[in-house]
Amino acid sequence: MSFTTKNGVKVNTDRVNSLIGRVGVGVGYENAKGGVFVRADVLRDFTAQYKTNYALEKAKNNSDIDLRSTWGEISVGGNYQFDKNLHGYAQAKRSVGGKLKQDYRLDFGLRYVF
Repeated sequence: MSFTTKNGVKVNTDRVNSLIGRVGVGVGYENAKGGVFVRADVLRDFTAQYKTNYALEKAKNNSDIDLRSTWGEISVGGNYQFDKNLHGYAQAKRSVGGKLKQDYRLDFGLRYVF
């Protein structure tokens, strides 16, 4: 992606590609209408790097940020079948460690099957 800032700095950044491995353990409970779970995972990003070039007239600079790291996640969540076609789900996640910080995350939604 390339762009120019308001003060004339030309920025060119490469995309970030990641290869993430995950190992973990989880426990849960299910019944006819839904279920709940708790999961603990350890994740490792093996390849992520962020490269950017900057230029302003004849001055040039670049940055190369290594995002490879290992972190942990604890998740709790569940799903519920409201009726034959309507399903809901939710998950809360807490991350610890790693170079990119995402302390908390909440995912939720509805799925209609027809």
